[in-house]
Amino acid sequence: MKTLFYKLKTQKLPVLISLILTGFWGFSGLYLPFTTDEAYYAGWTQNLSFGYFDHPPMVAYSAIFYRLIPYAFAARLGILLCALGTLYLVVKISSHLFQNDKKLITTALLLSSTTFLGLGMGMLLTPDTPFIFFWTLCLFFSVLAAHKNPRYWIFWGLSLGFGFLAKYTMVLMPMSLGFYALFYHRSLFKEKWLYAGLVGALLIFSTNFFWNYKHDFVSYRFQLRHGFALPKDSAPPSPLDLKKTASPTEKFLISQAQNHEAPPKIRPEPPTTLLSKIQASLKRLTDFIGSQFALMGFFSLILIATIMQSLRKRQAKFLMSFMAYPRSKLIFSFTLIPFAFFSVISLFAKIEPNWSAMGFIGLALLLAPVLAPKLNWLKVAALINVLIVILLIIHTRHAFLPLRSGQDRLSREVLGYQDGSQFTADLAQKYSANIFAETYQLTALLRHYIPGSLIYQWPGLTRPSQFTLDNKVTTQMIGANFLLAHNQFPPPLFSGFTLAELWRIEVCQGQTRIFTFDSHEEVAKCKKLLHRWYLSFYQNEVH
Repeated sequence: MKTLFYKLKTQKLPVLISLILTGFWGFSGLYLPFTTDEAYYAGWTQNLSFGYFDHPPMVAYSAIFYRLIPYAFAARLGILLCALGTLYLVVKISSHLFQNDKKLITTALLLSSTTFLGLGMGMLLTPDTPFIFFWTLCLFFSVLAAHKNPRYWIFWGLSLGFGFLAKYTMVLMPMSLGFYALFYHRSLFKEKWLYAGLVGALLIFSTNFFWNYKHDFVSYRFQLRHGFALPKDSAPPSPLDLKKTASPTEKFLISQAQNHEAPPKIRPEPPTTLLSKIQASLKRLTDFIGSQFALMGFFSLILIATIMQSLRKRQAKFLMSFMAYPRSKLIFSFTLIPFAFFSVISLFAKIEPNWSAMGFIGLALLLAPVLAPKLNWLKVAALINVLIVILLIIHTRHAFLPLRSGQDRLSREVLGYQDGSQFTADLAQKYSANIFAETYQLTALLRHYIPGSLIYQWPGLTRPSQFTLDNKVTTQMIGANFLLAHNQFPPPLFSGFTLAELWRIEVCQGQTRIFTFDSHEEVAKCKKLLHRWYLSFYQNEVH
């Protein structure tokens, strides 16, 4: 107990930062409604498995509390714990690297947790947070194993295995270690405890491998095609054939709705010449690099200023000051490989900014000696980052900032779905109709907001998901009447069924509006449309 109080006394600022972040993540978890992907992942907890269509299973395990309490905060509670665990590990690693230097430990903690990426780490249910936790755990055990006791490689291997159950990009961890061993520590290739750890990792990951084996390696194929922009697998067939000719009633409904639709956006043609392809590749690379600086928030300004100042004073060696610390080459390897890997991939495919998130842990440790002299400025930057994120969190529920719809992703993903789901549930009860959805996002949110209802994703309209893997929609499930929630317009028309009614559900400046188009009604124009989706009611032509 005395040791605990001593550590709390000597690490006041890291403890204070952790407490503030706990309150911040707790507030955001309670305040924010479910996003589309969060509802999708939380739904997996109703059918726990060793794998899922989109990801390995750790994100579902992290949301296990949702199975008991079906609220957004319960689903995010495991994520919050993973984020706090990551903070603890960053402090422990920093203590080993910097010989308990308080200033360097605090700098590393700020750089890892109060960037825009770090602040988001404990906010939303996402595979990235447990993945970063196990990546950092691997980093911690690798530091101990490389410079204290090689038996720690066993725990490194176990952490590696669980990391693979979080995201498949955990493959960059052994790649990073291989880089370190090849260039800095070749005797590591002869370390028996390392191979024992790898066996442990394979045993843990084998659970996911055999799940994929039983499901035609669907998760691996999806991630490879998604990450490398390869041609997508064919979608499962629709249970009903599509109509070639619309009936008069259907033509009227669609024409009425068409009058209120914005003209479709013209997508640019893909590059065809060699020069245009090179330009597109370089643009993707620069976009990726720019996004990494953006994720750092105002820290990036301090970093750029420090680099410019050092170059101007001809103190370029100062920028490599982290190399003076023991075990720095190990951290360098675990930082370089993720950023280098995704930089290369960006030349061939679009990379999401968060895919390289694990690299920011090592980057924070490497930059700590460089930026520690500017700790007071870092505290100011951290505060600004936090205030900006709080402002965006509040905006997400009220959409009051003058952002374009394309920039307002969180508001688009959370607003209007609860009201739209209630409207859908009322219609389903009124018409005794089953409910289907075009996309996995709509399916997930409808299931969340209409608990106890059997809602399925209609196959063949958009990309497949865990819903289409779990449930094959049959004509018996469709019944005499059914409702289809969809994003595309015009709505699909099915053989044997008539489109009897059509509604548009839209979120305009944060307010949900629902329109029907079975009459010549006037619809007020929306000044700021966040998103819209549609609800179509189909009746069996025989009935």
